Amino acid sequence: MEINNNITFGSTYKFLQNQRGLNCACCGKLILSEKDVTDIYKSLQGQKGSNVAKILSPYASMLEGKSQRFLNTIINCANEKKFQNWNFKQLSMLGKEPNIYSSDAKMTLNNLLKSIKFSVEHTNPRSNNGINHYTNYLPMHIGCNIDRGSESYELISKKNPEFIQNLRNSILQIKSRILSDKEGKTHFGIKLQEDYVEGIIKNIIAQGIDKKFFADILSCVV
Repeated sequence: MEINNNITFGSTYKFLQNQRGLNCACCGKLILSEKDVTDIYKSLQGQKGSNVAKILSPYASMLEGKSQRFLNTIINCANEKKFQNWNFKQLSMLGKEPNIYSSDAKMTLNNLLKSIKFSVEHTNPRSNNGINHYTNYLPMHIGCNIDRGSESYELISKKNPEFIQNLRNSILQIKSRILSDKEGKTHFGIKLQEDYVEGIIKNIIAQGIDKKFFADILSCVV
């Protein structure tokens, strides 16, 4: 496999973070790109009451913990017409939730949705000598990536039976949608599909997974 060693982590991150419609390799749910969050913020401008709730409601089920609770509070207040506009004054009335609330209304939205935004997952973790290379990258929610840590995919699959299918779908999505289009080829180079799949499988094996797990993934992506 002749791989392009001139593609940096930073350039790949910048390229992928603005791609719309990518799904998380871990949970399988939609990943919000930087463009998505900007569009959500723009769509909230000038909206009141139930319209605010309608715009934000699809993201409530994607969140967990305090982010989900804070968003549900906003949605409930908006439906009850107690929350009229997405601005500093309105947000401050709901309580200054640490690590979410900001005096900047756009930053509050960004912090609120942070866990379901894009991050680059190192298939073989850096702690296991995983490389900073596109053949070791998969798109994953920031929250899922943090939760994964350096845990092997084999262990994750035992806790989440849907993980293998989500992983397959993510590899196929990158192979068919990102690496095959004109923009992807310009960024990564021409001979990418074969290189990427071969490399990603190699890095999955480097985690020390068993042959059956490897066969389950390989059967779907090559």
